Amino acid sequence: MDQDDSFSLTEEVPEAKPAPQLFTKGQYLTIQDLGDRMKTIGLLYYLVAGFMGVGGVVSLFSSFPTAFVCIAVAAFFGIMGRWTQSGAVSFHVVVRARGSEFQQLMYAIEDLHKIYEITYWSAMALLGLTALGVILMIVTELV
Repeated sequence: MDQDDSFSLTEEVPEAKPAPQLFTKGQYLTIQDLGDRMKTIGLLYYLVAGFMGVGGVVSLFSSFPTAFVCIAVAAFFGIMGRWTQSGAVSFHVVVRARGSEFQQLMYAIEDLHKIYEITYWSAMALLGLTALGVILMIVTELV
């Protein structure tokens, strides 16, 4: 082995510089709080999904349409619970893994986008159904 390639324990190794933080302490606390709230809401979504799923299975024996609606609602809340929990985990990682928080923040934002995308389209569908219901009520009153 050449003398130039050897490593000496007496040589000073430069200290690794800590990664710059993107947020202030207060902002980290806000992100932590958001993650905590999202975790709780995600658990509640799972709870509703479970109850609706059980209701759907029980309804299979009496009313298929009711069972179908219950199972569809259970699936909806299950998906919302999954995305909410995933976003909560990403926000918690942002707080713990200072220095690599940008990627974790993007994961959390992607999960929030999914949640609000489905919420937006659900609201639009409900608005459309409400308008249709009002129109049908007016038309049936005129006939």
